[in-house]
Amino acid sequence: MVFCELVNKMPGKKLKIEYEDPETDDKVVIVIEGSLKSARKILDSIISQQNEAEERPESVNDVDIESMTTKDKLTYIIVSTLKNGWFTSQDVSDFYKDTFKTEISMSTISTYLNRLWQKGSGILDRSGNRTGYKYRLRTELKKVQKLIKKYESIEIQVEH
Repeated sequence: MVFCELVNKMPGKKLKIEYEDPETDDKVVIVIEGSLKSARKILDSIISQQNEAEERPESVNDVDIESMTTKDKLTYIIVSTLKNGWFTSQDVSDFYKDTFKTEISMSTISTYLNRLWQKGSGILDRSGNRTGYKYRLRTELKKVQKLIKKYESIEIQVEH
């Protein structure tokens, strides 16, 4: 939902735009003070950059492994290799080591899996108990489908 409000206050004008993405619940608020002509230039620039980013497919060259966060790496593993069934933290650890050629602690994996589960509101389903949780990617969610599209064209290559 987009909400736009023009507030006329002397001597300047203020334009406030609110956008909430119903698929991801992301909320963006932009407030521009000054002339509407300047505001239009700024908005046109934002829209142009966004359109260019959406038109350009992400490729291997766009991925700098060193700049990927631990969460990004774990999400990549889950979305690219574990999306079709139930998996454990050990499965994630094995694929992480094979993909990134480095170890990651089980407690780190468990922490991130719990965050991605988010008490049932995240991108993962969970079953079992503390000694043996199993997870499943919730592929029916639109935000997960976007992640799958994003990561399916990326191939991680680590040189050691």
